[in-house]
Amino acid sequence: MLQIIIITMLALSAATGGVVYASDTAEPGDLLYGLDQAVEQVHLNLAPNAEAAAEIHLEIASERLEEAQGRLAASDFEKR
Repeated sequence: MLQIIIITMLALSAATGGVVYASDTAEPGDLLYGLDQAVEQVHLNLAPNAEAAAEIHLEIASERLEEAQGRLAASDFEKR
């Protein structure tokens, strides 16, 4: 019985970890984008000090800029 519980916990951890990993590349409008933002907030809440929190804020801002640049490039506004 204990083996079944351990196997179930490992499988659940692997599946959940995979979804969280996949959500890291999610962009606005994607199904996993909300999870990506939630994981970022958890990282921010777990920051040990203000300096670490500021670094996480910069990483999040950088990711948002990359997302915006990607969406802008995909839209090709010059053709409109």
